[in-house]
Amino acid sequence: MPEVPFSLLRFEVDGPHIGLAVGGSLCLEGSRLTARWFLNGDLAELSIPEPAAAPLRSDGLWRDTCFELFLASPAGPGYREFNLTPAGDWNAYSFTAYRQGMQPIPAARGLPFTTSRTAATFTLTLQLSAELLPDADGPLVAAACAVLRSRDGPLSHWALRHGGRRPDFHRRDGFLLRLEP
Repeated sequence: MPEVPFSLLRFEVDGPHIGLAVGGSLCLEGSRLTARWFLNGDLAELSIPEPAAAPLRSDGLWRDTCFELFLASPAGPGYREFNLTPAGDWNAYSFTAYRQGMQPIPAARGLPFTTSRTAATFTLTLQLSAELLPDADGPLVAAACAVLRSRDGPLSHWALRHGGRRPDFHRRDGFLLRLEP
């Protein structure tokens, strides 16, 4: 399947990071999914930590700069969430319905992702194998998102769509990307 490009929108009430472009692509080839995010612009204003010597599986990664991917089968209410930080920390959760039944995905013993950075571009690339996908044999719907922290503290929230009065990446109406196996 060809890559499905995406462009993220900043939540309109967030103040920082107006000059950035955030986007990427998803590609489902067989039972392997590749997700890629990029940040373009003045990265000096962002808090982008260097890779850690020993990345950890951690909760609450959304409190700092992180990238998020939500995947679901179009037919059911359940979905999976993957969180990744520039430092290498990560987590993977399974939900039975909107913000219900959250459990760590046991098969996720590490998420294989890489980062690269230049003066004006940061890229994060994730590879997911079949055991981490909600339905390895059928189509998937997806939402790619990002939380960016300024060096001076404020956060901005980026998603394909913001459907509420507050940023909420779990809303199913934001799962706008369709991937066919």
